[in-house]
Amino acid sequence: MLCDWSQSLVKMIQISKSKWNVLSDKTNVKTWSRSSNVWQYVVRQPNSNYAICSLCTDKKRISANNGSTSTLRQHLILKHNIRELILPNRPEKRTHSSSSINISRKQQLHELLIRWYDPPNRYLVVRRLKRFHVIPQKKLIDDLASIDNISITMGLWSNRQMRCFLVITGHYFPTDNYSLQPTI
Repeated sequence: MLCDWSQSLVKMIQISKSKWNVLSDKTNVKTWSRSSNVWQYVVRQPNSNYAICSLCTDKKRISANNGSTSTLRQHLILKHNIRELILPNRPEKRTHSSSSINISRKQQLHELLIRWYDPPNRYLVVRRLKRFHVIPQKKLIDDLASIDNISITMGLWSNRQMRCFLVITGHYFPTDNYSLQPTI
């Protein structure tokens, strides 16, 4: 049993040095495509957001949340002095304006074009957004008050930042017609 485990670990390390990482157990095989050369030095743990540094003697676990390589790259550069992993600097942002219009002329143009327009402030926008759902909500309450049966489904999922979302959907037939109506 220990021999089988060590052979599979050796196989994982060999595979991790290639461009594809195949981690397998007795029932399924998972394949991850990689483009970062960071993965030459670390092995992703199966069903985990961690990777193991192949160069550390104590097999350090490093966070690789959602396939992120920033922490892994930083570890390899700082602890193992692998300079080839340093990313080139990003191009600097332009500091000069590409506008061909004079600033004072632009202000005059704005005064001419939108003299009568008073843009809403953030408080007005917030107030309007709070009221935005009131009419559809009242319509839904009226519709649901007049039905006899409803079928409910739920969905739960998370994004890459592990923020969870839950949606509850109701399906019903209104009393006035026979078309299925979904509502969230």
